[in-house]
Amino acid sequence: SLLVNEIEGRRINEWLDQPNAQWRLCYRQSKHGASASAFHSRCDSAESTITIVKFTNGVKVGGYASGSWSGSGYRGSENNFLFSLTNNFKHDYERYTYYQYSHPDYGPTFGGGHDFYTDLDGGTYCNLGHTYECRVGSFGTRECQEDFCGDFRPEIEELEVWYQ
Repeated sequence: SLLVNEIEGRRINEWLDQPNAQWRLCYRQSKHGASASAFHSRCDSAESTITIVKFTNGVKVGGYASGSWSGSGYRGSENNFLFSLTNNFKHDYERYTYYQYSHPDYGPTFGGGHDFYTDLDGGTYCNLGHTYECRVGSFGTRECQEDFCGDFRPEIEELEVWYQ
């Protein structure tokens, strides 16, 4: 990975309760192109993916998705979660069954409302608290939004998606 060192990789596996999990790259924005179609063509058949994002502000976050990214609509399970490598925090599923949202025009997107939406052509935003817990603050507050991504609308520097 260009984004995760060995210690961070172990931490993600610990959050998954899979200390020896092995992951393979299915999409890297800088390698495969900054488009939803490139992401979907490479990752739609994968189940159990880890998305890792580094923003231009230096913040690193991501999410675990238990469902496929194919088609359109909500899927996944209570096992889905978001995480902040910057804050060393796992944002657990809190309420509602909007674990992850799949759409052909979207990058990896988590939660209802959406808690974490990636537009690979620009327009990414962070709005935690609807489906996934805030570490500080509450849903809709700048405190929660900025704690997770450093900004409500951060710019993606690099994005990777890995599968088992």
